[in-house]
This record gives sequence, C-alpha cells and structure tokens, in this order.
Amino acid sequence: MYFEQHLPDYNLEFYCVRYNCINLVILKNQIMNKAELTKNLANRMSVTQSQSQKFLDTFQEILSEELKKDNNLSLLGFGVFSPWKQTERIGRNPRTGVECVIKPRLSVKFKPATRFLETLNDETKKKNGKVKTK
Repeated sequence: MYFEQHLPDYNLEFYCVRYNCINLVILKNQIMNKAELTKNLANRMSVTQSQSQKFLDTFQEILSEELKKDNNLSLLGFGVFSPWKQTERIGRNPRTGVECVIKPRLSVKFKPATRFLETLNDETKKKNGKVKTK
C-alpha cells in the first residue's frame, strides 16, 4: 500500500474505504487507553503489567481522595490537578430539545507546568528541524 511504503517512520493507524471509485484513506485518532498505558509503563519501568496497573489504580485513588477533600495535587514539572465545582444549571437535551436541570457536580481541571509545555514544544521543533536556541 502507498502509505506503508512511503511513510514507514510514522506510526499511523488507518483504514481504506472505496467510495465512488475513489480510494479514501482515513486516519484513526491516536488515543492511548489505560491498557496500553499500563503495558508501556511496565516496559519502561521493567516491572510486571499487574504492578504498573496497581500503580495507576493507586494514583487514581489518591488523586480522587485529594480532589474530594477540595485539595490541589501538584506534580512538579508536570502540572496541577485542581477540583472544580460545577453549579446546577439548565441544560437542553440535544435530541428532543427539552430543557432539564443538570445537577451540581465535582469535576477536575488540569494546568500543565511550564516545564512540561516547554518539553512538548521543544520536541515538536526538533521534529520540524528547528532547534530552540537560548
């Protein structure tokens, strides 16, 4: 296939569709799920997948507990998770158009650290052939 031959360096998932005698290539969204994250974490840390799964579950429990206590959770160089109390409001069912009351709930906001953003942007510039100079 054309894309497999000409784009070997890219990790793209795609599927082909034939529509009105035209071959279309549709790229799938690249989303890492929890199972893939667990496997990747286990490989990088040289631990079993069950140990990395336990790590992720424990992190999620601690994060939930702290947010329920109305505390922020700050990870230096990564970012800050903070609780966000959404108030009760009137919403609309998009299918029927009927108004309904949306109950108040606790949600979470994430603010990435400057260092984390710089890391993301520096890697993007390296891929484009431009290196950030200070």
